[in-house]
Parts: sequence; C-alpha cells; structure tokens
Amino acid sequence: MRNYCFYKIVPPGFSFLLMIFALNQLVETKGIYIPYIHSYLDDLIAVPIMMGGMLVFQQQITYRKPSYTFSKWHVVFMVLLLSLYFEWYAPGRKDNHYADVFDVLAYSIGGVVFFKWQNKPAKGWVYFNRIFPFITVYPYEK
Repeated sequence: MRNYCFYKIVPPGFSFLLMIFALNQLVETKGIYIPYIHSYLDDLIAVPIMMGGMLVFQQQITYRKPSYTFSKWHVVFMVLLLSLYFEWYAPGRKDNHYADVFDVLAYSIGGVVFFKWQNKPAKGWVYFNRIFPFITVYPYEK
C-alpha cells in the first residue's frame, strides 16, 4: 500500500509549527511588530522545530528505524546548547544579540512541548526511489 503523505513521518504538530514560524517571519518582514510575539515566539518554537527535524532525520535517514525517539537528555542538551549560545556567548560577541532570561524559559517550555507531544515514533517508513524527487511513504508497523 503506497501512500505519499508526509504527515506519517513528521512528528505531531511539526507542520503547524513550521507554518506559524513562516507566518511570524512574514509579519516581521512587513514591519509589523507585536511585542511579546516578536520577542518570544521564535524561541518558544525553536526547540520543537529543530528537534522535530532532527527526529525525522534520525528515524528515516540515519538509523532507518521509525520507532527511534530522543531521550530526555537529548532535549536537555539542546535547550542548554541554545541557551548558552544565544543568551551567553552571542550577546557578548555580537551587537544585535541581547541576553534575556525569558528566552531560556521559552527554550525550556519548547523542550517540554517537544518531549511530551512530538517525540513519537514515526507512522510511516520512507522509501527513496531511484528518481530523487519522488519519495514513497509506506505505513510502519512494529
């Protein structure tokens, strides 16, 4: 049974978060700034988007094991990495970065959201055809 739906290989809500991110960036490029949304939305959805993309890559490309999920330590490491870089290292090196403790809170909330709701086994298995643009997704069963 062949199916070309990518919702089977991406974590729950991943496409929605990408759409929200793209919409937010579009609004910002138009010069419309909503104070708290502009300050914290990107930080809030950064971990779920990045970890969701990495989860798909690990499940479908690296390990070829759709049942693979990240441990809580993977998520903690990502939150610490983002926090240290963007809230400690970058503000000291670049003029356009500012340290904000609420960004660390937003990364942490995003990590919890990813771990609780998105860190799930894939429902599909990717089969790459010899012709690159066409990817077939097969249902995955344990």
